[in-house]
This record gives sequence, C-alpha cells and structure tokens, in this order.
Amino acid sequence: MRNAIALLALLVLFITCTSGAVTTMSKTKKVRCAFGLPLDSGPFKGKSHAEAAKLLTEMGVDSVCACPQNAELIEALHAAGIKAYAEISVFIGKQHWEAHPESHPINSDGKPIAAPVPGYCGVCPNQEWLRKELLDKVSKRFQEFEYDGLWLDFIRYPGRWEGKEPVLEECCFCDVCLTKFAKSKGIAYPTDLKSTHDKAHWILAKHRAAWTQFKCDTITNFAAQLKQTMQAQRPYALLAIFNVPWTKDEFSGAVINQLGQDIKALAKYVDVYSPMVYHLYCQRPMNWIADYTNWVHKTTGKAVWPIVQTVDEPEGTKMSGDEVYRTLRTGLDAAGSDGVMPFTFASVVENPAKLEALKKVFVE
Repeated sequence: MRNAIALLALLVLFITCTSGAVTTMSKTKKVRCAFGLPLDSGPFKGKSHAEAAKLLTEMGVDSVCACPQNAELIEALHAAGIKAYAEISVFIGKQHWEAHPESHPINSDGKPIAAPVPGYCGVCPNQEWLRKELLDKVSKRFQEFEYDGLWLDFIRYPGRWEGKEPVLEECCFCDVCLTKFAKSKGIAYPTDLKSTHDKAHWILAKHRAAWTQFKCDTITNFAAQLKQTMQAQRPYALLAIFNVPWTKDEFSGAVINQLGQDIKALAKYVDVYSPMVYHLYCQRPMNWIADYTNWVHKTTGKAVWPIVQTVDEPEGTKMSGDEVYRTLRTGLDAAGSDGVMPFTFASVVENPAKLEALKKVFVE
C-alpha cells in the first residue's frame, strides 16, 4: 500500500514538473508579429487568403497587427495558427480639424497649435463626440470581426516625437478642457482671469501637478473605456498601445507632462506595450532598442513587443538586409522583450534582402 502511495506521489510530482516545464517553455516563445499585411504587393499579390496565411507561416510570422477588416482573411489566419489584431489611431486626424474646428487643440497662448509636420493633426482628447465615435468604432469592429485584440496608436496628447528633438506645445486649453479640469480638480478660476492665455498660464504656474495628472487621467481613463468596449464583444481580447519611446526623465518629463502618456498608470489596462523604437528616425544607437524595451518591461511589468524600424527613413536612409537583421534581432532578444514587429512589414516583403533578414530572425 505504501509503495502504491509513493508511486502515485512520484507520478503527481512528475506530471506537475512536466506541466510546469511546458508552461515555462510556452512563456519563453517570443512573438513574431507583422505590422500590416500588404495583400496587393510583394509575394502576397494574387494569393488567396489561405495562401497568404501559408506564406506568413513560412516567414515565421505568428501574429498580424493592423490586420485588414476581412472576416475570411481572419478565419484563414486563425486556421493557420496566426493571431489577428486590429489597430486604430485615436487622437489624430486632419478630417477632425476640418469638420470639427473645436477639436483643434489650443496652446497656452490661446491659439490653435501648429501642425509640427505636414499631415500631422493631433486632436483634443476631451471632445466627447470624438470619444463616443471611437468607442462606437471599436464596438462595431469587434462585433463584426473575430480579432484577438486591439492596438491603440496616438493614445496621447499631440506632439511630434520622431527625430532627435521633439516638437511640443503646451495644450490643450480649449474651453472644454478648461471646464473639465476645473470641475475634476475642484478648482475655481480667479475672476480677473478672462482670457484663455491668462487661465492657461495661471494653471501652469499654480496647478502644474494637478494639470499633468488631469492629462494623464484623460488618456488612461479613455484607454480603460476602449478596453471595456472591446471586451464586451471579445472578453479575452488583448489591449495594446504604441507608446512614445521616452522615459519619464527625458525631455523634462515630456511624455507625461506634455503628452499625458503614463505607461505605469496605463498598465492597469494595457496588456502589451509596443514602444516605437525607430532608431534611425530618432538618431539613436542600436542598443537603445534593447535598453528602452527593458525599461518599459521593468516599469510596467507587462509584455513588451517593440516595433522596430525597417523603412528607409528619414530621406536618404537605406537600410541594408544586415541592418534589418540586427534591428529585428536586437528587438527580439532584448531581456524585457516578449516579441517584435517590423515597421513596416510592407517595407520588408517588398525588398528581397530585408525579407531574407526577417526570415533569419523569425524562422526557428
């Protein structure tokens, strides 16, 4: 009897240890994600959905972010064991500036902010009509398509971060924001402050910390609403963001103070972070990709899939296959990394040398 009990105990221990080993192994498998799926170009042109999925598998791709809104395509990807993720741009859009002038953020001088580069039009995050429009968009998309999750882009206040030096303005001080800030913080504006300029400078001089917290809460709380809306349709879908690749200490804390993107606060709702570590855009060394990826993981405790540069930008840049290989390898092998994705997948598959480099990293 004792021998039987001992044998049973050993069997249970073996199963437990084996199960634990399998779990650990599955956790160490890092994600190889494509950003976008260019069905009309490169090797995908003219292919059926099933053939496209087969090609992705042969390339080592196991996930697609910004996957096209096509139910048959998503079904084919799932049949091949490939995850399909939606992506939306949140607080941005020239069309909003044109159709809703009130969405154009106001700076501390009481004037509409300038577009830091042609085509970049960040919008006020406190416009209720826009927030409702975005929530409805997410709800509809996850009703219609079996996405595995959602990536949020431009989930922040306006600002141009790409480049060696950022282009930032203090905003938004529109009437909606001023009213909402005062109400949320229980603050009354002095009666002698009549203009937007005066109110903005009073806030920055007297209530800077409260203003920064208000901005971060605006972004974090809306991310929570987006996740709740998505999971009402797909309870197990992931929420992820493309976050600006700055630490809280860089550029005088601009990622929090100006952009309102507090990744530590967002971690309550965000499942995966994809820092946009575009080393050539930002004129940073290659090791910055790993360093920043590790910092995000340590700061949030969440999964990190860095999105790394594979496009030939800025103008005059030509990324070789070798540099694409080293960039993807650095992003995937970083200690805090749980995966990697190229920006963009199209730039890789349309270039034979880059595609070969991706396969060397993705296929194992």
